[in-house]
Amino acid sequence: MIARAGISLADDVRACYRLATTADAPTIARALAVVAGRRTSGTALLRSAAELRGARRDRAVVRLEAALVASPVRERAYVADLYAPLLMAERGLDDVLALLEGYVPRELRAGDHALRSMALAMAGRRDASRDHRSRSIELLEGRTILPARVWQRLATVAFFLDEPDGAIDAARRSVRLALRLHDYRTAMIARSAECSACNATGDCEGEYAAGVDMLAFARRAGDRLLERWSLGICYGVAAEFGESERTHEFGVALERAGAPGRGTPRDCELIARALALVWRGDFGAFAASALRLADEPTVSPAARALGTAFAALGHVALGDLAAARRASREALGLARRTVPNEPVYDVRYRRLARLVAAAACMLVGDVIRGRRALSRHDGRTDADADAMLRIVAGGHWSDAPRAMRGFARAVYAVAAATHGERTGPLTTAEVEVLTLLGHGLSAPRIAVETNRSVHTIRAHTRSAIAKLGVSGRGAAIARARSDGILS
Repeated sequence: MIARAGISLADDVRACYRLATTADAPTIARALAVVAGRRTSGTALLRSAAELRGARRDRAVVRLEAALVASPVRERAYVADLYAPLLMAERGLDDVLALLEGYVPRELRAGDHALRSMALAMAGRRDASRDHRSRSIELLEGRTILPARVWQRLATVAFFLDEPDGAIDAARRSVRLALRLHDYRTAMIARSAECSACNATGDCEGEYAAGVDMLAFARRAGDRLLERWSLGICYGVAAEFGESERTHEFGVALERAGAPGRGTPRDCELIARALALVWRGDFGAFAASALRLADEPTVSPAARALGTAFAALGHVALGDLAAARRASREALGLARRTVPNEPVYDVRYRRLARLVAAAACMLVGDVIRGRRALSRHDGRTDADADAMLRIVAGGHWSDAPRAMRGFARAVYAVAAATHGERTGPLTTAEVEVLTLLGHGLSAPRIAVETNRSVHTIRAHTRSAIAKLGVSGRGAAIARARSDGILS
C-alpha cells in the first residue's frame, strides 16, 4: 500500500491513521520515508506512532498536541482518536471529553463513543458509560474503520464497569479481528484487558496465558513501550506463582528494556523484585526493597500496604522483632483501609498484605493477633489463610494455592531461616525454650543460656502456648510431653 500510495499518502489522513494504529515499527518507518518533508495531519500521526513504538511517549504527546492545533477541522478527529487514550492516564474526565467534541467522521463514530464510554467508566460514571457503550455497539454494525480497535476499547470499558466476563468476551473479539489484519498492537492491548479481567475473577492460568500472549504480540508489533509493559505483567504474575526460573528470565528482560515509563505496571514489578530477593535468602536487599515499595509515591495504597507487610517480614528475617511487630501491625491497619471504587487488583493486594502481615505476627510470637487477622467475621478461615497457617506451622509453600504461592514462598523462606527445622507444630527454638522451662529455668536464665533476649524467650513461650492450644506454661509443657514433642 505504501509503495502504491507514493507522496499522496501524506494527504490521506485515513490511510495514515490506519498505519499509525496497526502497523509495526518497520512499516511506519517506510511510510515516513515516503512522506519525508511533508507537514500534514497524516504525517503527524505517523511521526507520533513512530515515537510510541520507540517508547518515547512524551515526544509522541507533544507531536499530537501540535497536530491538534494545526489540523483541519475534518481531520482533527483522527488525531484526537489517537491522542485521547494517552490523555486519559494524566488528565481529568472533562479534558478528555472536551478533546472529543466536534466533527467526527462516520467511520470513527463507533470508536468515539467507545472512547467516551471508557473515560466515563474510569471516572465512575457508570450509567453514562453504558449509554455510550450501547451506541458504540450499534454503530459497529455499520461502516467502521478498524472494528478490532473499538472492541479493544469496549473490553477496557467492561473491565472498569466490573464486568470481567464482558471484558474477556470483548477482548477476544478484538484479538480475532486484529490478527486477521496482522494488527498485533491492538491485539496486545485487548489481551491486557483480558489479563486484568482474569485477575479480577481469580483465573490465574488465564491471566498468565494472556500475559504471555501480550508479550508475543508486543514483540511482533515492534513496540518497545508495550513490550516493556507486557514484561512487567509477566514478571509480576510469574513471581506471584513462585516460579523462580520464569521470574528470573522476565526480570533480566526487564533490565534490558530499561527504566519504566508512565503507564507501566510499577506495582507488580516492585512486588516481584522483592519476592525474588526473599526466595534466594537475600534478606537485607529484600528489606530494603520492601521499604522502597512502602514509600514509593507512584504505587497504590494497597501495594503500599503490601510493602509494609514485606517490611515486617524483612525485620523478622533480620532479627529485629520489635520493628517486625510495629510494621506488621501497621500493615494490618493499612490493609483494612478501603478506598472508594478501588480496582479489583488493589483489593487483592490488600488481602495479600493482611495474609503476609498476619504470618509476620505469628513468626514473632504475636500468634493471637495473627490468627485473628487470618479469620473471617464468622471465625473461619479460607484456603489462602489456611495455607499461611500451615506454612507458619511448618508446612511447605508449594502446597499453597497457585495464585499466592510466591507470597507463601516468601513466608516459608523467612520462617525456615529464623526458626529452622520443626518438631511437630513447634519450631526447634520453641521446643528448646519449653524444655528449659520444664527443667525449672526462668525466662531471664534461659535468655542467658541461649544468648537471646528475654523478650525473644517470652515470645517463643507465648507462641508455643498458642500453637498447643493451652492456657499456660505448665499446660504447654505437659501437652508437649504427652504429644511426644518433649522427652
